[in-house]
Amino acid sequence: MRHYPLNYEQVMALPVRAFWTLNRNINRLLAEEDLRAMTLHVSRQSAEGCSAYEAKLRAEIFQTAQGFDPLKAERDEAGFAELKAMARQGL
Repeated sequence: MRHYPLNYEQVMALPVRAFWTLNRNINRLLAEEDLRAMTLHVSRQSAEGCSAYEAKLRAEIFQTAQGFDPLKAERDEAGFAELKAMARQGL
């Protein structure tokens, strides 16, 4: 896994809540990388054309799960079974 140094066995041993928490952070991490790359490219071009894209990336970085209480979350049995089936198939 690129964003987290976990092997397959470690990922499968994660609690489901921890897995989905890590999964939700991947877009935020990608947005941070994209923002760095964009800053580099903007220094060579007009900053006006990419201000909307910068705002989008910044919103992605600071996005939080609003209204989500992990202590009150219910286990998604169907989704968990689907993940296990995908793991068995090697996806």
